[in-house]
Amino acid sequence: MKRALYLAFFLAIVSALAGGALTLANDLTIDRINANKVAADKANLELIYPGAEFLPIEGFDDETGLIQNIYQAGDAGYVYKLAVNGFSGSGSIEFMVAFGTDGKIAGYTVISCSDTKGIGDKVASDSFVNSIVGKDVGASIDTISGSTVSSSAVVGGIDAAVAHYEANLK
Repeated sequence: MKRALYLAFFLAIVSALAGGALTLANDLTIDRINANKVAADKANLELIYPGAEFLPIEGFDDETGLIQNIYQAGDAGYVYKLAVNGFSGSGSIEFMVAFGTDGKIAGYTVISCSDTKGIGDKVASDSFVNSIVGKDVGASIDTISGSTVSSSAVVGGIDAAVAHYEANLK
């Protein structure tokens, strides 16, 4: 019995030390982790808001699971990075959509799309981009004929971002 108490006490001490070390490591590296997140997305963020300073929004709630990151673009607005399942499957379309402080969709760019060439990848076409950018936040967005699954997934992702934006950031 005495040995079991000793082992339990030893395990508690080791666990507390390991937890403390992990907390300290996290505290020391959180700024670099955030900077690396922004750096990885910086080129795409710059396409939407050139020259803006981007600050990641931490600890956001997303019940849909589609929102990967949210960035505040200075005083210009917010940019959402999303991943949706197009025709090809899990996370096949990754994109960013921006909401300006004027209440309009300020930008949309596709980061990656592994959907069928000529069909699913139409979500990156200029005509689809132009049908989104400039619309009021929350306005309906038409899907693409012949690419219904992929464009519906993107529209669903934008709707998730709009819901989050209106509930938390507007």
